[in-house]
Amino acid sequence: MGAVVSIDLTLKAGHKNASVLLPFLFGAWVLFPFIGLALINLSAWRWQPPRRIVIYLLSIAVGLGSLPAYSGMLMPADAKTAFIFLAYPLVCWVLIGLVIFVGRNRKEGK
Repeated sequence: MGAVVSIDLTLKAGHKNASVLLPFLFGAWVLFPFIGLALINLSAWRWQPPRRIVIYLLSIAVGLGSLPAYSGMLMPADAKTAFIFLAYPLVCWVLIGLVIFVGRNRKEGK
């Protein structure tokens, strides 16, 4: 649901843009964290339960966080509209990478 609402809000934010390519690129960038998390969730069945739970919680957090982010609630007052559509997916990728890095390097039982 987060991905669908994110795309809808992205298209609404860029509806005045004359370019056809730019909304497509923004839409793809906004969708990439959701696609990445979906692929990770498909392979997570092999992971230990605590690691799976962290990925599941991260998926929920990214989805729920996208709603206020793309609606403009989290945008700084002086920021351009495109800022949040560029920054939030980047933050999501950093969090995804961090969770995977820590999960792979953490020894069991610690």
